[in-house]
Amino acid sequence: MTNDEYRVTQDLLIQAGRMVDLLDLNGFRDRIRSCQSVGAILDPTLYRAGARNLEAINELAAAGIRLKAAFQALKSQVALELEGVANDA
Repeated sequence: MTNDEYRVTQDLLIQAGRMVDLLDLNGFRDRIRSCQSVGAILDPTLYRAGARNLEAINELAAAGIRLKAAFQALKSQVALELEGVANDA
């Protein structure tokens, strides 16, 4: 990986973290679970057609929750480092 590729990858990861940080992914997953629990009863045909996609989105949201936690840890670490720099000045 070149230096430029490294920087682009880092920037994109930070951008993804910022976007995911804004989302209520736990609430989103609650809605998916609700759909999964009643969807087969209310509209079995539609549920069967979309169940695989719904589960894939649920897995993506779970990964988003992990990304959000990692991004928040990064933000906290950077804030602590900036606070240390300010105290040293």
